[in-house]
Amino acid sequence: MIVVDCHFHLDENMLSLEKLIGAMDKAGIGKTVLMAKLCEPFYIEHNPKNERLKKLMRGLILNLSPVGKGIYKSFLDGRGNFKIMGNTVGISMVPDNSSVAGALKRYPERFLGWITVNPGQGNPQEEIEAFWGLPGMVGVKVHPFFHGYRIEQLDSVAGFCQERNCPLIIHLSSQPGCYRHLPEKFPRLKVIYAHAGIPHFRKIWEYVKTKKNVYLDLSSDYLDENIAGLTVKAVGHEKCLYGTDGPYGIERPGGAYDYSKIKGWVERMSIPDRQKEDILGGNFMQLIN
Repeated sequence: MIVVDCHFHLDENMLSLEKLIGAMDKAGIGKTVLMAKLCEPFYIEHNPKNERLKKLMRGLILNLSPVGKGIYKSFLDGRGNFKIMGNTVGISMVPDNSSVAGALKRYPERFLGWITVNPGQGNPQEEIEAFWGLPGMVGVKVHPFFHGYRIEQLDSVAGFCQERNCPLIIHLSSQPGCYRHLPEKFPRLKVIYAHAGIPHFRKIWEYVKTKKNVYLDLSSDYLDENIAGLTVKAVGHEKCLYGTDGPYGIERPGGAYDYSKIKGWVERMSIPDRQKEDILGGNFMQLIN
C-alpha cells in the first residue's frame, strides 16, 4: 500500500522540499500531492490556550450555529488577509503553479501536483492549459473562500475537469448550498471538498454520501480526530481521502513538520485495516486512475 497525502501547499520559505521528503520518509508517506501556497507563511504554537480556542472554534462550526458561521467568515478581514489565532497573513491572489511544476520535475517519484487557479484573477483556462499535461499534474485546486467568488464562477473550470476526467479540489466558502452546484451541473465531475467540507460539515456529509463522484479530504487543523471520525462514519470510508494541509501546523520558523498527526487519526479509527488503507491512499490513486 502506498500512503498519499492529497493536500499539501508548497512553500519552501516554511519547509524545503528536502525537509518535506525527510518528514514523509519518517511517517511512511509514499507520495504528496502539492499545490501552490495560498497565503504568506504563518505559525501557530500548540499550547493549551490555543488548543482550547481551536476546540471551541471547531465545535461551533461543526454544529453550524450562527456564531460558528460568523467565526468562519471572520477568518477573512475583507482586505486580502487571513486571520487565525492571532496571526494576520496576506492571501496569495495569483497562485504560483510554476513552483509546483518545478518540484515535480525535481522529485517526480515523490510528488504529484494540483494546478491552482483563481477565476477572479486573469484567465483560469489559460493557466490550466499552461500546466496541464506536465508529468505528475493530476487535477485542479480552487479556493472560493480565500479568493472571494461564488461557486458558479467555477463552471468553466469544472467543465475542463469533467472533460479531462480529472478531479477538482475545492475549499468552500460559506455560500449557502454551494456544494450542490457543481456535482449537479457536472454529474461526471470528480469533486473533492477539502477539510471535510468546512464550514458545512453535517449538511454536506448528508449530501456527499448520495453522490457518486463527490469526496471529502480529512486535512487541516480545521478538523480534529473526533470530526475526522464523524466524517468517515457519516459518508463511508470510500468517500474519504487522507491529506494534511501542510506545511501549516509548524509551530515556528525552522521547525519540523509532523506528518503522523492526521495519519494517526485514520490509523486509530475503529474500521477494518483495508478501509484505513483506502483512506490513506487507495481511494485517491483510484480517483486519479
